[in-house]
Amino acid sequence: VGGITGASNCKIENCHNEGNIENDKDNNNNSCVGGIVGQIDNSYTDAKIENCYNIGTIYGKGDHVAGVASVIIGGSISNSYNAGNIISETGIVGGIAGDVFQAENGELTNIENCYNTGKVEAKGIAISSEQVNSFSGGIAGGNKGNISKCWNSGEIKGISAVGGIAGSSETNISNCY
Repeated sequence: VGGITGASNCKIENCHNEGNIENDKDNNNNSCVGGIVGQIDNSYTDAKIENCYNIGTIYGKGDHVAGVASVIIGGSISNSYNAGNIISETGIVGGIAGDVFQAENGELTNIENCYNTGKVEAKGIAISSEQVNSFSGGIAGGNKGNISKCWNSGEIKGISAVGGIAGSSETNISNCY
């Protein structure tokens, strides 16, 4: 579910969402809710998000909820922001991206020049094929990509891994505050 599109493998630029988005699907696995896009995959094309923003409230019962893209696989998000409240009843949630993954071709996802001012909250535990946890972050809930030149001033709440930039990160974060 997304403010612009539910799923994409293309370039999304100069778009914004002002509406509230809700997914009440009661399945923790494979539920994606994003202010701009639910899931974007760069494994086969040049997928990226540029100059986009969300100001609506984004709510999901499932485990991937975010202000811009709930799941991003490769590609990039740049010059984008979230000012809306992001709430998940379970757990992988971020102001910009919920879960950031490496593409099948090995390309790391890049998030650059982005910011979040909205409240980000994971109320419970996500149960996915990879983990049982709760990640809340101002920029990304879970990060397996590169985050640079980003900032967060929004309130971040969760019950497990909580961070101003990333709730959990396995790769690079630089020049952020």
